[in-house]
Amino acid sequence: MNKMPIAACYCRLSNDDKEIGESASIENQRSLLNEYCISNGIPVADFYVDDGFTGTNFNRPDFIRMMNDINLGRANTIIVKDMSRFGREEAHVLTYVEKTLPEMGIDFIAISDQYNSRESKDFNVSGWMQLHIRALFNEYYPADTSYKVRKVQESKAKNGECIGGRTPYGYLKDPQDRHQIIVDPETAPIVVRIFEMAAYESCGFCRIANALSQMQIMNPSALYEQRANRPYDGDPYEWSYMSVRTILHNEVYIGTFVSGKRKKLNFKSSKILSMPKEDWIVIKNHHEAIISDQLWDEAHERLDSRKREPIKSDFVNIFAGLVKCEDCGHAMGITDSKSAEKNYLVCGIYRAKGKDSCDSHRINYNDLYEIVITDLRRIFNEVVTDKEQFRKMVVDAVKAERTADSPNLDKQIAELETDIAKANRRYDTLYDDRLNGVISAEKFIHLTERFDDDMAVKKKRLHELKQRSAEDERKYSDVDNFISVITEKEAFDRLDKETLNKLISKITIGKRIKDEDGRVRQRITIHYKFLGNLGTYEHTLD
Repeated sequence: MNKMPIAACYCRLSNDDKEIGESASIENQRSLLNEYCISNGIPVADFYVDDGFTGTNFNRPDFIRMMNDINLGRANTIIVKDMSRFGREEAHVLTYVEKTLPEMGIDFIAISDQYNSRESKDFNVSGWMQLHIRALFNEYYPADTSYKVRKVQESKAKNGECIGGRTPYGYLKDPQDRHQIIVDPETAPIVVRIFEMAAYESCGFCRIANALSQMQIMNPSALYEQRANRPYDGDPYEWSYMSVRTILHNEVYIGTFVSGKRKKLNFKSSKILSMPKEDWIVIKNHHEAIISDQLWDEAHERLDSRKREPIKSDFVNIFAGLVKCEDCGHAMGITDSKSAEKNYLVCGIYRAKGKDSCDSHRINYNDLYEIVITDLRRIFNEVVTDKEQFRKMVVDAVKAERTADSPNLDKQIAELETDIAKANRRYDTLYDDRLNGVISAEKFIHLTERFDDDMAVKKKRLHELKQRSAEDERKYSDVDNFISVITEKEAFDRLDKETLNKLISKITIGKRIKDEDGRVRQRITIHYKFLGNLGTYEHTLD
């Protein structure tokens, strides 16, 4: 109760909130928080601003930065304009206000809601009800907005209006009606060719993708970025089998409009649900078709005939989705064997396109299993033996990486902040000189333009350095998260998919290389969640 408050002033504005107007603006929130702190003699540690971020979750960059600063003791009081700026998800907001922050010894003030936890240490029913009712009303806003938006979109879809942002490959938005599509004369022939290759040449997805790449036809994503005058990161002429598969399974090319295949679980969740076919919105003869129904049927008859019978085996690849090729970055899939002893993980691009695209990078499944479980046992034993020593080892490694990447990061931040403060004082002097007639208006404008350009560069650089510093601080706290997860198990006598996905972000497999002694070596790198790469291992083959 007697501690000196140090404020973390938090502002938030989502795209939906912007419709409310000036009262919710970031500038208005800043001004209100600043005036409150001045009036109450509360020093401000920093302002934290999330502009354009929803309040239905807490995955916001400056909110995370604020909580990191609080964990480091830089502030002990969070101040917001009102509860809705902090968040709109009732359960999470109340958990923070009633449990998380009090347990951390952090006070919470919502100015417009007249809520101050420093003045509400003793429980009373009236205050408790007021807090819960306010949180409930704040959650009602995004729920109501989400419901109305969904109903509008459903109504538009039933009327045959295309509401998606990107038109299917082969079509363009109708310049006369942006909710309708017309045939794209440039890409429609490519669509026809794709269906003909499937129907008449018995080509599968990968073979068609390879053919389009060899013909130097720009892939859908690259073409989209080119038409939007944006750069494309990657080979614009490399087609993926998924792009071909998407085209071959899209009924839009026979003139059918389909909507409602997927929808969000609810406004709180980002999970997308696949809807049953009977709930789809389907309108036939909606727009001009690119291919005939006959070509569609023949293509799908051929594609169906290519499907192989599934391998009946109890074997489960627990590394699925985790193992990546070190050279091309693509996932490595399991070979079609019924036992782990004979199974190998192989680069996906190598399997799809052959040795001209990438090396196989193959590794025996059991060998990889032994490497991973041995390393997890090593880390587990280190943690159990001495948690603090393990934490120090990882933190020192992070610091060493930080020093190598940006030596004297804190010093650079301090120097930039000093430079910006000095520049602001010079600007004030310059302004006084203009008012006193020491310099002309033309000279003042010229100097201030240079000043603005210089300040923009320095502030951008300062922001980048502070983000990097905040990321480092987050890494320190992530060590504790890793320790908590790995010590959930009593021992590592076997591996399972759930444990791997909790602890490991990816495993990269290098190319097989024969050394001077004739031995075949292969590099395996395990990248742990929260910690990054704790080590690289050379695997020697018999």
